[in-house]
Amino acid sequence: MKSRIWMPLLGVLAILIPPIKGMGIFARAPKPKEDPVIRERVYVNMPEMPRSKLMSVATDVIAGRVVDMRPVFPDDGIGYTEVDIALTWSIVGADDEQLTVRFPGANDGRNLTMVQGAPQVFIGEDVVLLIDRDDENITSIVGMDYGVYRISVDEAGAEVVVGSHSSAVSMDHFLAELSKDWQAAQEGR
Repeated sequence: MKSRIWMPLLGVLAILIPPIKGMGIFARAPKPKEDPVIRERVYVNMPEMPRSKLMSVATDVIAGRVVDMRPVFPDDGIGYTEVDIALTWSIVGADDEQLTVRFPGANDGRNLTMVQGAPQVFIGEDVVLLIDRDDENITSIVGMDYGVYRISVDEAGAEVVVGSHSSAVSMDHFLAELSKDWQAAQEGR
């Protein structure tokens, strides 16, 4: 009995499916974007470094907002991202209004250079950076992820600073510790 009901129904479907298919109801889903091709994968074994050690290498200590980012894939060397920082203040070094800092690793949607342990920042984010400026005036982060601190606001509305490897502290406390670490680094040079 069941087959008598299904057989006519299948016949009707066989007649209707070709016109329905032509109407685009069964259109194929667009092909998903391809994942970027991994050009390089770099592993960096970065030992834990106290901020006082990082300060002995840093040439600049700045705070600012990330305003732009551009991936760069040089013909020789690993890919990196140029990050533009609009400076809000500087403890040491930079007195520019904006500074471009190189972050290891890059992704342009087609090519990808992954660097394990590299810091990541986002446009609009407020950060404190420990950077090194070389003889050619190229700036890069000191100590990979250890050289990046994020500025945010706590529930009470006070600015706090958080590092990848540290808990949140008040901005005043952070600046006092940073100054003390900078003085110790200068005496040890």
